[in-house]
Amino acid sequence: MGNAAAAVKDAASRPGSATPSRPTSRERPGSKRARARFAATAPNARRAKGKKGDDDPELVFDAEQLEQLTMLSSYDEGEILRMFKRFRKATEGDDVMTEEDFREMPEIAVNPLLDRLVVYFGFKKPENEGCINFSMFVIGMSVFSHRGTKAKKMRASFDLYDVDGDGKISRDDLMHVLTKIIEFSGSAQEDAEKTLLKAVNRTFAEASGDEAKRFIMFDAWRQIVGQTDFDTKIMINLKGV
Repeated sequence: MGNAAAAVKDAASRPGSATPSRPTSRERPGSKRARARFAATAPNARRAKGKKGDDDPELVFDAEQLEQLTMLSSYDEGEILRMFKRFRKATEGDDVMTEEDFREMPEIAVNPLLDRLVVYFGFKKPENEGCINFSMFVIGMSVFSHRGTKAKKMRASFDLYDVDGDGKISRDDLMHVLTKIIEFSGSAQEDAEKTLLKAVNRTFAEASGDEAKRFIMFDAWRQIVGQTDFDTKIMINLKGV
């Protein structure tokens, strides 16, 4: 494929800047009502106590809960238990994860698509009130893991570039994401705007269909990046999982 598609697929793997400082508990979003509601629907709601401690995943999940999560995420039981430990570490023991918790995870903080991932995982949905539960975290993360299929990663990559969420990628969408990636990486060039504009124009030139003059639909996106190794570029490998 051409240079434009290469620019699109390579951009997502560039490292980013430092992690922001952690806010205090009073500053963290997510009301008590939201936390209680999410905790009640999370798979770790029926938390048991025992000599191994409250955060021991083997005391948190029963067989039915584990089976459900494995079906929804494609992770095996051992991976889910290890992910739970990472989740509780990131949230400092809370049953729900805030946007700040998510942003501060080392593997997320260095991702140039950080802001788009925040949206993808659901932190910006009004009904979530700035929080996601463990189920939502596992299911979302599985798409970007080695367990996620190429088809799921294809859909996710399209959604990440569809900034306004209207089901199609506009020139502004593509330009916005690529600009953010360049800014995040700290490798901006003097003629960066012209270079990005050329990449956007070439990407649209590769798209087929009358609508490609203004938008890239999912089928066209799949044709443009589907034959590349884009799926390896958007992977997120959680340490210890």
